Amino acid sequence: MGDGTSSSALPGGVRESSLMWLMLTRTNYSEWAMLMQVNYEAMEIWETIDPGTNVKRSQVQQAMGVLLRSVLKEMWATPGGHKTVKEAWEVVQTMRLGAHRVKDINAQKLLKEFENIRFKEGESIDDIGMRITNLIANL
Repeated sequence: MGDGTSSSALPGGVRESSLMWLMLTRTNYSEWAMLMQVNYEAMEIWETIDPGTNVKRSQVQQAMGVLLRSVLKEMWATPGGHKTVKEAWEVVQTMRLGAHRVKDINAQKLLKEFENIRFKEGESIDDIGMRITNLIANL
């Protein structure tokens, strides 16, 4: 496609072009972040934001491309200059919400993750131990 969108099939037969994408503005960060997470999960690239997970280079490139397409061109230099998608995401978050509010949101997210920590189906003790260690490291 010549418009910069991909129509390649994603897991479950979903096409990237069939997903709804929202352009980030000064006032819609919460909605943008929620929709981005849902789309990243549908595309199975949310792991690029989650620390401590192994991801393929192609997933990182796809996630960074989607992130850059969803922000104004004037913002590309800021997130685009980072090595990981997680770092780029955090830069966008800080730019839109401010550092103090980002810390509050991250603390709430970590508390929720801690309260909901459970074995996942097929998960080993080492795997859950690694998730707990990553959670502690992010405190």
